[in-house]
Order: sequence, then C-alpha cells, then structure tokens
Amino acid sequence: MEDCSPTSSRQITLPKVLGWVLLVGCAQLVVFGRYTMTTSRTLQQQFGQSLSSSSHAPPLVQQIAPMIFPMDPEDTTKIQFPSQVRHVVIDIGARNSDYLQTLEQQLDPTIALILVDPLPESIIPLASRAAIYNMKHTIVNNPNPLNYYPDATYGDRVFVVRGGMGQTEQARVQFQMGGKPECGSLLKTAQGNNFECWGTTKQLVVSVFTLESLLDMIPETDQIQSIHVKIDTEGADHLVLEGAGAALDRLSSIIIECAPPPNATDVLVVKREGMCQDDKVMQWMCDERDFCGQSLKPQGGLSNIFFWKDDQSIVVPSFLTQATIQFQSWYVELTKRQNDKKISSSSRSNGENSNNDKMKGRRKNKRGNKKVSQA
Repeated sequence: MEDCSPTSSRQITLPKVLGWVLLVGCAQLVVFGRYTMTTSRTLQQQFGQSLSSSSHAPPLVQQIAPMIFPMDPEDTTKIQFPSQVRHVVIDIGARNSDYLQTLEQQLDPTIALILVDPLPESIIPLASRAAIYNMKHTIVNNPNPLNYYPDATYGDRVFVVRGGMGQTEQARVQFQMGGKPECGSLLKTAQGNNFECWGTTKQLVVSVFTLESLLDMIPETDQIQSIHVKIDTEGADHLVLEGAGAALDRLSSIIIECAPPPNATDVLVVKREGMCQDDKVMQWMCDERDFCGQSLKPQGGLSNIFFWKDDQSIVVPSFLTQATIQFQSWYVELTKRQNDKKISSSSRSNGENSNNDKMKGRRKNKRGNKKVSQA
C-alpha cells in the first residue's frame, strides 16, 4: 500500500497539478491548432481553386448589374432599356459630365447615359443628379412639382457605376490620388517633372471593370442604333480600349485623351508611367481595330482623339451636337460626313438607275427597230 502521507516522495502538490494541467492543455492546443490550420488551409485551397478554375463566373460589373440597371427578365445578362431609347452614351471618367448636363437641359427620352467614375467626389453628386433625372415626370398642372417619382417618360435612362475601367477586371486596386480629384489615375505619375498632379497624396481602393463586360450587357437589337463612348482616365485610356476586346467594334464613335510622343526637351509630356501615346494608339486603332476615321486636337499639352469607322454608316443623335457638349464640333463634323456620304451614295444610286434606264431604252429601241424592219 502506497504511502500518501505528507512525507511521501510521491506527494501530489499544487504546483505539480498545475504543471500537468498546463502540459495537457498545451498538447491539446498544439493538436487543435494543427488540425485547424490544416482544415483552414484545405478549405482555402478548395475554395480558391473553385473560384479560380470556374469559367462561368460572370464579370464583376455584371454581378452588380441588377443593383444598377433594369435587367431583362428573359435574358438576365442584358439591360432592359425603355422602348424609346435608341442611343447609348457611355462617359468613362465622368467627373461632372457635360453629357449629363446636356441631358438635364434637353430631356431627350431616346438617350440612355451610363456614367463611370471611381471617385466619391464625382460619383455622389452624379448619383444625385441621375436620380432626379430618372424621377422627372410630365404631369400637367401637378400641384407639387417637387414631388418626384419614377415615371416612364425619363426613368431608367441615366445610370451611375462606381469603379474604374481598365484592361482587365480586378476586384481591388490601389487607385493613385493626386492633389486634386481630377488627378486620380490607375497609373503612377512619372518622376522628374513639374506636372501639376505629380506625386501620390493617397491611395483609394477601387474595383476595375472592363468596357467589354459593360458593352456585353447592352442588347444587340435594332432598338439600339448607336453607342458613343468618351474616355478620360488620366493616361490609362489605351488600357480601357484594350479591355473592350471584340466589343469595340460595336462602338459608333470613341473619344480619348493621350499624350504626344515623349520629347526630351519637354518634361511635361511624360506625365504618367505607361501613359498612352497618341501616335501609337492611333496606329493601333486603325491597323488592328479598323477605326481609321481619326481626328486629333491638342489641348493643354495633351491630345484629344476622335475615332470612328469611316466605312460604316453611323447614327449621331442630335443630343450630341448641342453646344453644351465639350466635343460638340466633332459630333457635328461626323454628322456632316454621314450626310455627305448619304448624298454621294444617293447620287451614285441615281446615276446607276439613270444608266440602267438608258440601257433599257436602248434595248427597247433595238427591239422596236427590229420589228419595224421585219414588217
């Protein structure tokens, strides 16, 4: 029989008990920790693989589309525009948007306007203005004209998408902010120049969509007669064009802003790292994408460029030719080109018809002469 007296060598003391408890507890924690880490890693790998290997996940902008656009119940991947809409205008890097300003004044029900911008300073006022426009109504003798509510006349025509546009989709990207809201860009400012937006004051996390994923949601039907796009992404405009993929062919006209070719004597030219250059973009747009109708206008050390397909018939809504549109002159010029093309085509057609009539007359005369001679 063991001696459990206080003098025994196997005396159980409080420190020993605490030591055993700590030892057992540590062992359990190690085992549990290894199991948890292994399980967590396994789940993470499985979940990560399921996301990365899935080719059926819709693009980011299409995932959030039902929160922004009215989607077609028969094809939930397409926007259901009101039946009166004939033209879609997309303003990327909208800021204050002269397109929206013009629409607010013109109240054109044939125009649908999509505004894209990543900055809170831009998107919050734009969303407020868009809501007011979409809720205008045309009730005669309305006792309370400030009592806006959704109405089919102008509703579901102005939409606001908060995010950037780029070459590829990215859920979270560091957006470079400069000293002014208009200095924000996906590109870093180049070193060694006195550009007013030089340097990054802070970074903003934004989502980046592609123009292709947005265009894919616009139905390809006879209802939509034209799609016009303006891009101003502070140097990353070429990335937006590349991100449009084959859907770029659907556009009626495109306006972008780029830099002239680098000049060693003018440090202002190289403003951002990887900024688009007008000569390279113009060549690429013609050689690779068949947008050989081009017009360039210098502005503040940069180049605004207008693209269209010269071999195609393009519809330019009168909305775009209003004086409040910054690039009104380009839209007016394109309208004139299209009208001249119609006149030329009509003249050729009339000439061909006239020649055909003459040929028919000659053949008829020959037949008549032949009959007379036989008689």
